[in-house]
Amino acid sequence: MLNTLKKLLRPLIPGRKIAGGPASGVRPTGDVKRDAGLYWARSSGEDVVRDLSHWRGQGRWAEREWLELGEFHMGLVGRLADASRSETGTSGQPGDADAGIDRVSQSGSTEGFEEFIAALPSRNALEWGPGGGANSRLLCASLDRVYGVDISEANIEECVAQMEAFGFKNFVPVLIDSSQPEQVDGKVPEDSLGFILSTAVFQHFPSRQYSLDVLKIMGRLLAPGGYAFIQVRYDDGSDQLKQKTENYFDNVIFMTSFGAGEFAAQAAYAGLTVVASERDLDREPNGKIAHYEYFLFRNQAS
Repeated sequence: MLNTLKKLLRPLIPGRKIAGGPASGVRPTGDVKRDAGLYWARSSGEDVVRDLSHWRGQGRWAEREWLELGEFHMGLVGRLADASRSETGTSGQPGDADAGIDRVSQSGSTEGFEEFIAALPSRNALEWGPGGGANSRLLCASLDRVYGVDISEANIEECVAQMEAFGFKNFVPVLIDSSQPEQVDGKVPEDSLGFILSTAVFQHFPSRQYSLDVLKIMGRLLAPGGYAFIQVRYDDGSDQLKQKTENYFDNVIFMTSFGAGEFAAQAAYAGLTVVASERDLDREPNGKIAHYEYFLFRNQAS
């Protein structure tokens, strides 16, 4: 289980470029928000993009790995929720990778997630960027309605197909233009959600401003007392992880990251309060930490 989870969480090899070219049939425009939509639309026919979108049976995501990915995330939600009820909470620190691996090895169970779901103010949820549906599968199994918001029509269609394959009829696809995340407004009622989840998505956003825009939307959609579980990549000061401002196709893997406290500050501006967080739960194949940080937020609005 441990080796499988370490494999699941690793990013593609750092420095690998996935640029648009003649074979892709898609050329970037120079507008990073628009180019994000063009890039992820390529999941309709490109194996690399399907792998990045976590399609079942594609690239890294053989059956077991795909199933365990969702289980890992739900187990971590349950653990963070448990930590938030303790006096000190939990917050993994940079360089704490060995302890992080121990925590990963203990997170295969989703028991804590079920307890967390039972206490939500609403049984409606939303996943921002469901890709191939590894997370949505477990959300649909536990909740009454699950919205899936994506900028890729191919990803939406794949997620719908997977939910149907598992017999779920409570998944609601929401396709939006990459340049207009606010299109979610009106498609999902305000204050209607008990839970929002987004993993391996914010790191691919075209800018930090885009991240803030999405967080403000999430803040509007969450019911008072609702929770959001979000994974981001944090900035360690290296050139690789510094914020990118152009060339989305080349920089998609490491497009957006956050310095110390920056993401929590954005979330606070959107009305979301950090209740627990963990980082450095895994290493890359070269032994370096992957710079992922997981947050559990609560909407404190009354």
